Amino acid sequence: MLLNACSLLPKSTFVCGNSATTAGLTVSLTHDPVSNDYVADAGALVISDNGLCCIDEFDKLENPTSLLEVMEDQMVSVAKGGVVCKVPARTTIIAAANPKFGHYDASKKIKENIRFKQQVISRFDLVYLLRENVNEDYNVSENIIKKFRKEKKEAEESRKYGVNLVGAEIKDDLIDFVRNDSLSHLLRVAPTIYEQELLKKYILYARNVVNPVLTAEAKTKLQNYYVRLRKNENITIRDLESLMRLTEAKAKMELRNIASKKDAEIIIQLYEKTLFKEREQTIKKVDLLEYLKDISAQGQNIFSTHELNSFIERLGLKKPAEQIISNMNNQGYLIKKGKNQYEFRC
Repeated sequence: MLLNACSLLPKSTFVCGNSATTAGLTVSLTHDPVSNDYVADAGALVISDNGLCCIDEFDKLENPTSLLEVMEDQMVSVAKGGVVCKVPARTTIIAAANPKFGHYDASKKIKENIRFKQQVISRFDLVYLLRENVNEDYNVSENIIKKFRKEKKEAEESRKYGVNLVGAEIKDDLIDFVRNDSLSHLLRVAPTIYEQELLKKYILYARNVVNPVLTAEAKTKLQNYYVRLRKNENITIRDLESLMRLTEAKAKMELRNIASKKDAEIIIQLYEKTLFKEREQTIKKVDLLEYLKDISAQGQNIFSTHELNSFIERLGLKKPAEQIISNMNNQGYLIKKGKNQYEFRC
């Protein structure tokens, strides 16, 4: 995904965290033997100014906190070897990281599953958890097989009738696709495969020509949402700034110079589906059933006895863990799948 994202924009770079240094990402100083002075060499983030930098293995960076200034101020400050300057790095960062234990442990908090500090993850506007799902893997394999059969059939018909049936209907329906007020529609997989060159032109045009402005209604909607979250959860003003940027980006994606209240509502829905903020359990769960529903919605439906015990302890339920698990097993919510393994069904 990261490599494909890099291919869509000029001035894009791809780096791997286990081989990238702080200087390689920001600015390094080298000695010029001719002038006997130090020369600043741009790193990946500076080279990608007004572009995109994709970082794989983000959790293996030697010093992730060195990116805080870039992600906050879009600048890199240098004060080495007598060279004092600030270099612009207005770069979009897309990063991918692995959980600390090799897999995401739903019984632990987000900060316990990652290797880097919370202030680093707070600099990202959106954070998503990607998890393997047996049913999804089966569906993906089915779609691949169906697609292969369809393409093979179309190719045979093309040779038979002398016509090209593949990709004959790709027009400018990309704008129609993104101009939909349903978040579920925006998140679904588009049936049309768009050519890379079309996406390049679309993104470049939107970035260079469209400059959206938030309406008063959109600002009020975001402000009210922020105030409501502020009362119950550990968030900062940086979250409100992220919501405003995302709302403007939603309008820019649709080539509109006005970011409306509807844009703000969709971004709020999108924001609610992310792992951007650790909820810190300030929102109380009614029981284990409701808690497991939330986790199951993220893609996990197999739980060990240890995980279930951890959930029960975290929720502060008074009944013994064995009794709760046994009751849910009798009710058909938890199906035993082996030694100390249960499948959640709802």
